[in-house]
Amino acid sequence: MALGPEHPGRVRGVGTRISTRQYFNLPCVRDVLKEETLKMEARTKQLVEAERENLLNQLRQLIPNFDTSVLTLTTIQGLEQSPKNPMSNKAS
Repeated sequence: MALGPEHPGRVRGVGTRISTRQYFNLPCVRDVLKEETLKMEARTKQLVEAERENLLNQLRQLIPNFDTSVLTLTTIQGLEQSPKNPMSNKAS
């Protein structure tokens, strides 16, 4: 609200004759966007790994002899791909 109404097809701070298509096709902007995307992906991986370790530590506290090797990526992917109704295979 402080900056006033939006003008479709314009980018703020770069002049009146620069459209969004022109601005976001500039090589320097693409490079910055690519770099920021890579940083966000790296940070996401760090957060996922930290959360995974946290959950594994909680499991180890709840179940003293818990074998973490049963929790592999393949196992998790298999769970995601399994049918929602486990009885559906038996019925056919």
